[in-house]
Amino acid sequence: MKLTNLLTVGGLVALIGISSFNQPFKQVDALLTAPANWNFKYTNEDFPGYKLRNTTSVISTPAYTRTTDGAYYNYTSTFEVITGLEITQTFNRSNTSWYSTGSDYIPNDTKIGSDNTVGTAQKWSLIYDNQTNKNYRLYWDVSSEAHYNTLYYVDNVYYDINYFGTNNGSLHSINIPSYTKVQLIASSVSASRYFDAWYLQDLGVSDAYEAGVDDGIIQGEQSADSAVLLDAVETVVGIAINFILMIMTFSIFDISLLNIAFVLIAVLGIVWVLKALRG
Repeated sequence: MKLTNLLTVGGLVALIGISSFNQPFKQVDALLTAPANWNFKYTNEDFPGYKLRNTTSVISTPAYTRTTDGAYYNYTSTFEVITGLEITQTFNRSNTSWYSTGSDYIPNDTKIGSDNTVGTAQKWSLIYDNQTNKNYRLYWDVSSEAHYNTLYYVDNVYYDINYFGTNNGSLHSINIPSYTKVQLIASSVSASRYFDAWYLQDLGVSDAYEAGVDDGIIQGEQSADSAVLLDAVETVVGIAINFILMIMTFSIFDISLLNIAFVLIAVLGIVWVLKALRG
């Protein structure tokens, strides 16, 4: 009986071991703990690797186009998180693991980037084009690299945040304002540069956007009031002019009042001249 049980257990172990060879092997390293509040994230998950997801489900598995860079390859992907929020990610001379879908590629490693054997390059770039009425908080994880310098651009204007690179043991974060494009770039070096994950927190509708909408409503109402007043004045003036024209063109026995008025004025003029002559 014991022998039978041992054989059964041994067979199950062997079956599990054999079946595991049919699955893509991937080392799983722990990333930094995600922020307490996030709405979207791009992280390493089940095969094939990195996925975009919200708090409840996977949104997509962004695929990258590959171009040749000497003896190496550059990878670029542009995808929407939601309508109006577009992200472009580029990894130059990346020699971490990539899974081929036939025409495109998906990063399939615990990190994305390059080691110190591919020469000097800006080894990754992340562009967040936020054309929505909301602000977002971006958190990014570069814990696979011992030391990091990151260049930070807002609408193509450079801001120095290199001090963020002195500590890779915690998440770094910046705000992405409404209707703003923010770009993060790994500084151009020959040393290894890796990216691990990012998280986006929805901060709600921008105060500036709300203020702009309120101003627009007020200005619209003022313009509407001015238009109504102008229309009223035009109407009154038009009625008065039409009334005068109607009187002037009114005729009695085919003689218009305008002609009668001219005759009366002429008669009064003659009388006034005769009185003047008589003294």
